Amino acid sequence: MKRILYITLSIVMTLSFSACSLGKDHVLITGFGDGGNYESDRTVEYYLLNEIKQVGKKSRTYDVEIGGTVYTGNYVETVISPYYKCDADVFEYSDNNGFHVYFWINRSSKELVMYTLGYLRGFEVLSDTETKTYDECYQIALDELGSRLNIEDYYPYKTEDSLKPFHDADSGDVYEFLFIKKVNSVDTNIIISFSISANGAYRSYSAGLSPSIDCSKDHSAAIEAYYSERSLELLDEKIRSIYSDQDQDKLTWDISSKYISKLRSGRECVQFEIRVYPEGDTKKDSLLLLLPV
Repeated sequence: MKRILYITLSIVMTLSFSACSLGKDHVLITGFGDGGNYESDRTVEYYLLNEIKQVGKKSRTYDVEIGGTVYTGNYVETVISPYYKCDADVFEYSDNNGFHVYFWINRSSKELVMYTLGYLRGFEVLSDTETKTYDECYQIALDELGSRLNIEDYYPYKTEDSLKPFHDADSGDVYEFLFIKKVNSVDTNIIISFSISANGAYRSYSAGLSPSIDCSKDHSAAIEAYYSERSLELLDEKIRSIYSDQDQDKLTWDISSKYISKLRSGRECVQFEIRVYPEGDTKKDSLLLLLPV
């Protein structure tokens, strides 16, 4: 579940591999290590990371409505995504009291796909003095999701920890809610997240990858690869080539998660989060491997 939650806006990399050159039955290393700390002795072949550019007039503005209030944001930059139809223009708004809104507008759909709201310099966001329950905050998140996307395409992801708020120094207790998009019962890389303060105020919304899977298209090739034994064979070959200097009899690996996505070119793929045990013990490495279809 870390795959989307830990993609940060501060990661800036240039896409260095053309998706059009990918061949079938070819696994790519797209990441090595935890949290993007790639080891220098492993070659990352395809960067699934964002590139930041200045696109168009720098002086332009954009109006968005969040929670019944319209904010006029000033253009900051453009995020060029490695995923299909996910490029976004970034805007920000600030008032004289330190209230700040940061938001993304998808360049293809012109829809609001991400925002954060909060006060700078330690002020607390307040929309209501009454502390709300988990269920009440969850309903706020559901209502917001339904106002922006087709809620029937998503299912909630809940853990025991997510039922409890986390404490933010500026905003007090905050609940986080996650929703995952599936295609024919198969997970995609699209995770929608909401942060709602315990007083009911919107804190953040993240759906930057929501345009990347078009459910009206045929996903059969990706779904087949998702379940295929051939995919496992290809993964094993790739992992063993990466760890060719290790004792192959001791080398083991398993899949921590897998999901389908669509690359910038429009080509679908299956992404695998892999745990590798080079010495067959508890010490493990983390790999992100991609299988285009």
